[in-house]
Amino acid sequence: MYTEVVFYSSDGEKAVRNALKEYEIDGAYCAGRDNEDFEEKVQKVIKTTIKKAQDINNMRGLIMAETSDLDEKMLEIIQIVIERHPENIQKPLIEKIFVEVGNSINEKKEKYDRWDKNKNIKQLLNDTLMLDSSKKLRALQHIIEAFEGEMFIPYKNNKFFNLYKVEIVEPRNIFAHVTVITEEGIKKLKSKSKEIIFTDTYCSDVRNALRKYSSILEEIKTKLAT
Repeated sequence: MYTEVVFYSSDGEKAVRNALKEYEIDGAYCAGRDNEDFEEKVQKVIKTTIKKAQDINNMRGLIMAETSDLDEKMLEIIQIVIERHPENIQKPLIEKIFVEVGNSINEKKEKYDRWDKNKNIKQLLNDTLMLDSSKKLRALQHIIEAFEGEMFIPYKNNKFFNLYKVEIVEPRNIFAHVTVITEEGIKKLKSKSKEIIFTDTYCSDVRNALRKYSSILEEIKTKLAT
């Protein structure tokens, strides 16, 4: 395995180095648990690992994968509401989804009309082209507005929709569509209208946002499923 590893022991750094030598282990860091620089050494190794992971192409792959997971969580929440909650909650949500999808239908108009006539929500939910990320987000905001409870209050009045667009959708679109350039040794993500300096801090902010919204969606899903 080619990865950063720190071996440490309360017996001291020398004991660890002797053990690594005995078992012919390469490329590992050694530390004594009681050394003054123990925590500093471990933190530096962690930061090195993170820095390697925050390469532009790695970040692109990570963001695409994570936002797909967030989309799936939204879909699961929508399905829970439709399958388990009363008609007075289900019906407005179903109507909301059909309105959102209907507004953007072009080539699938004929199929949409057939599904709309029968209100075949199951087939519609399984069509990822029709029910894209934006429509799932709008449906989720509708759900937030429809339910009471402390966990929903901070995200009502379109707050979840607006925050998610800024913190998740915009970075995803940036990484998916912009050109990567280097100017005076500085990496930048550049489009016709926007330019972002690619830094470790920016990457950390995006990754923290992905974790935050994954946690929020999981909390909403658990709440509505019980």
